[in-house]
Amino acid sequence: MSKSSDVLYVVMPAYNEGMNIESVVNEWLLVLKNKSPKSRLVVADSGSNDDTHEILLRIRSKNKQLEILSNTNQYHGPKIIALYRYAIENGADYVFQTDSDGQTNYREFESFWDKRNDYDGVLGFRNSRGDGKVRAFVEKVVCSLLRLFFDVTVPDANAPFRLMNVRMLAKYIDKIPSDYDLPNIILTAYFVRFGENVTFEKVSFKPRTAGVNSINLKKIFKIGRESLKNFWLFKREMIKMNPELAKKIALRKCGTVFNILCLVVMSFVAVAISPSSPWIDGQTATDSSVFLTVGDQMKVGQVPYLDTFDHKGPLLYLINFAGVLINKDSGILVFEFLSVFVAVVFMYRTARLLVKRRAPCVFLTFLALSVFVSLNLLDLGNLTEEYALPSIALLVYYFVKYFRKDQLSVISVVFIGLSFACVALLRINMVAVWAPLCIGIAVDLIMKKRYMVFWKSLVSFIVGVLVVIVPVCIWLIAAGGMESFIDAYLLFNLKYSRAAIYEIVTSAFFFLKNIILCIGMALSLYYAVICRNSKIFSWSFLVGLILSFVTVCMSGRNYSHYGMILVPMFVVPFGFLFQEFWGEKSNNALGIVAILLFFSLCFTGWFQAFEKVAVSIGSRKKNVEIADEICIMVDDFTDKSDRIVVYGNWNYIYRHCDRLPASRYSYQYPIGDIDPSIADEFFDEVLEKKPKIFVIQPGYYDGRVSKFLEQNDYDKVWAEDESGALVYVAHSN
Repeated sequence: MSKSSDVLYVVMPAYNEGMNIESVVNEWLLVLKNKSPKSRLVVADSGSNDDTHEILLRIRSKNKQLEILSNTNQYHGPKIIALYRYAIENGADYVFQTDSDGQTNYREFESFWDKRNDYDGVLGFRNSRGDGKVRAFVEKVVCSLLRLFFDVTVPDANAPFRLMNVRMLAKYIDKIPSDYDLPNIILTAYFVRFGENVTFEKVSFKPRTAGVNSINLKKIFKIGRESLKNFWLFKREMIKMNPELAKKIALRKCGTVFNILCLVVMSFVAVAISPSSPWIDGQTATDSSVFLTVGDQMKVGQVPYLDTFDHKGPLLYLINFAGVLINKDSGILVFEFLSVFVAVVFMYRTARLLVKRRAPCVFLTFLALSVFVSLNLLDLGNLTEEYALPSIALLVYYFVKYFRKDQLSVISVVFIGLSFACVALLRINMVAVWAPLCIGIAVDLIMKKRYMVFWKSLVSFIVGVLVVIVPVCIWLIAAGGMESFIDAYLLFNLKYSRAAIYEIVTSAFFFLKNIILCIGMALSLYYAVICRNSKIFSWSFLVGLILSFVTVCMSGRNYSHYGMILVPMFVVPFGFLFQEFWGEKSNNALGIVAILLFFSLCFTGWFQAFEKVAVSIGSRKKNVEIADEICIMVDDFTDKSDRIVVYGNWNYIYRHCDRLPASRYSYQYPIGDIDPSIADEFFDEVLEKKPKIFVIQPGYYDGRVSKFLEQNDYDKVWAEDESGALVYVAHSN
């Protein structure tokens, strides 16, 4: 191999590295063998009180390419600055900085050196670190601070493995005080902020095997605290260097704040119509009333499934219990908003992976949310699918991120497992999308022979699942409700989900009437067929979307909110479509036409949904008036501690009257139609407790309840002729 004429200075600070220094120096001297004879390895070892200096002197006596700086400040950061200036002053063309502790691998240098003509800087980033989770976390904090202060995004700001063209380094080194502790971090910020031609390359980072770590956690925080004060000074200096760039960055930040406000407003408006909203004078929706009733019962110590029947997952009841603790009527709105907002944020971040410009990403999120609004508002909030949205949106985001950026960290897979468990504990049939998307990532890892990443990801996924599942199972077992949970959540739902083929087909056509949903399905099929992206990505996503759609329709019921679980997935096909309008080869004229078309579809969906909700709220006000009259009688005949019965599916009465149900079955329909034994158990429980008040929901007065009331001496005390609501009181009262 011919020697390069480019002069390379490899520089490294050292402090008490007597156990490492000889092997490390000899390795890096090997790197200089095929470089210019003027190339040097320069070590700054001032402050060492072991035999580091003597070892260096011995090596230098045999190899004149080693130089030693012993007159620098003893601390790590100032040593690096002194080394950089020494290299610049002594004629280096390129400077490569590494550490003397043996944690970097000299064999990885040549790939950096080969890129020196393509980039002015090749900076390492440690995808995995052998020096502990704490330091990895500190590095993530540093990267976040650089983004906050200097508006730069980097994967690693301080890796001691960086090759820099001296011309670029000389432009910024004098901006840094000679005694500054974090020079590499600030240099990285300068390079990226001012658009220098730098790239980041993965490097390995081994655990320290010998020597003493001169920077412990206490010192890290001390250095960080002191250096943060200087971040403001560096920021002001950067603004002076390029005021126009500073204005552009400020405008971009304003745009970011505006986008965030848009996401907040969208989320708020989407849940503002919830019956839990304090500004809506309407009756709580049927499903929401059931969930909140369970929350009320948990508040007094009862256990879901064991003391009260419903067939949703335990996480839903824990959420409603928390909402009830905040505020009996509107506390749940906090969790509705958080669920939608977190989902919207992940949908926006997914859009950013697909479309470069931010404004189209906001609209893309608005477009997907329009499907949510048109499906959710018809059933009036606090729904199982609402709380599944953030988990599904997170899964889609990490799936797209893996295939677009080849990034799959351990923590991201833990969150994928955690989100899977959360949805499984809301409603089990909503987890279908995890199978094809996770299998797609696994297949890609195996095909690329990344077996270690595959096994780490599998373990991380299981850990995420267990973090959620285990505490919930322990709670149910300790409370004695595990057997009832299996009966209600697993076995009953098997019966609930059975439907004839024609019912499933009818349900599918019901959902496909939503034009945005229909277009999204068609686009997913189109992009999978043309395979513009990875085949594994395209087809695993399409299978995930179809499988989710099948689970939406499999019960054969035309409940609008079932379709909400599809919402986060529509960001992907519409993202590909938007990429055609606003990508590298953008067609602005076509994009304007498309955005006008989609705006019309969005606003039509929102207006239709709000119109139907307004009509629904208007009709519900009459039910509130009826409930007020019923509550007057409940107060007359019972105390707060007494329990009542409501026949039908009208749990709103329990909450409106502030009474708990006398039976485990606070509602009887439609669950009684699915499992007739429920009706038998209900009447047996009511007969045993014989509550003072028996309320019958309009339209639910049947022969069986009539016979029960007659045989057990209940007297009718109130009937609402227009609606058909009835109230019976036990004869002894």
